[in-house]
Amino acid sequence: MEEKTAAGAGVGGLKIGVIGAGCVGLSVGTKLLATHHHVVFATRAKLAAKLQKSGLTVTDFRNKDFTARVEGDSFNCIVVPADSNDASAYIPLREMDYILVAVKTKDTADVAHTIKAAEIPVTTLIVSLQNGIRAATTLRNILPQHTVLGGIVSHNITWLDDETLHIATSPTLILEQSTNPRGLASGQALVAAFKEANMPSVLKSDMLAVQWTKLVVNLNNAVNALAGVPIKTQFQDRLYRLVMAKQIEEALQVLKMYQIHPKPAPPMVTVKLLPFVLELPTFLFTLIAKSALSIDDRARSSMWDDVSQGRPTEIDALQGEVIRLARQAKVPTPVNERVYKLIRQAEHDRKCPNMPANELYEAAMGAKYAFRLSEAQVIAIALLSTLVSLLVWLVAYYTK
Repeated sequence: MEEKTAAGAGVGGLKIGVIGAGCVGLSVGTKLLATHHHVVFATRAKLAAKLQKSGLTVTDFRNKDFTARVEGDSFNCIVVPADSNDASAYIPLREMDYILVAVKTKDTADVAHTIKAAEIPVTTLIVSLQNGIRAATTLRNILPQHTVLGGIVSHNITWLDDETLHIATSPTLILEQSTNPRGLASGQALVAAFKEANMPSVLKSDMLAVQWTKLVVNLNNAVNALAGVPIKTQFQDRLYRLVMAKQIEEALQVLKMYQIHPKPAPPMVTVKLLPFVLELPTFLFTLIAKSALSIDDRARSSMWDDVSQGRPTEIDALQGEVIRLARQAKVPTPVNERVYKLIRQAEHDRKCPNMPANELYEAAMGAKYAFRLSEAQVIAIALLSTLVSLLVWLVAYYTK
């Protein structure tokens, strides 16, 4: 197996600081470090000691050749104190060309104030690799002299063991295209570095529309956290899919009121079609959504990981965002609200509730399940059945 390792890491290449050493920050930073960029991780003392002792491996479900391994002595960490207002620990980041912000969305403002207090040069490009739609705006408001780019990590990342992170779906990093020449050039250089590290990447000018697509798709994070099963298993149960479909329908109604038009970027999908596809019977869903099921059997949402570990989730940046806008526009979103409350209860209980499909359906939908198909779905089933029958007839005819 061919591996990219960090022997001689940091010789040449970009200088990149990573604030937020969760699955996103660690996986992206480690893969960049393995391709000889100079990467500094800002993290707590316990994790810094662990990384510098044992190193980290990032595997990829697509291909074993995309594995990146970095030994402990190649990790450069700065220890961040529990008091986030102490900016002195961040002074080494003054030398960085880029700072990748990968903290929870609720911590964005604190990080921005810390960057400001640490007097990070305005020539350092700040990139938000966070969920939701507000993180980059928060950074810009607090750091008006810096160029700040929004970013999307569209793939799933999960821990396999204490020393191994696993990319469990097809990876793509989407980066906002800057409107100023220097920011554009820096963004292009970072995208090139991502690609070199086997992380397919694109620049997008209409970032907010793409972020809304990601947010709508990420409404499933809560369903997966409540179900307590791998994403692939969850998708194969129609009751779980119906809850996700209804959440998306509500979200799209809200966005319509604000004339927000979510726009997909590879590998994301057109969200307007998602409710229809998700509501199909499982045998049809499996045929039509084959690419959605091309994921690692172990993939789970980051919210499941947070709930399982007793950590606060990002529910406010997902369902919470939809609910806030809905209340302002006086649009009902009962399923999103019920799912939001279920996650809050799971946070309070500090454990995953592992809700069976029928139980989650009833709790989220406020009613018992009754099988029904829309007129469009009945037509789709009839057409597919006709095509299959025709194919069977043709095979029989030409093999006589």
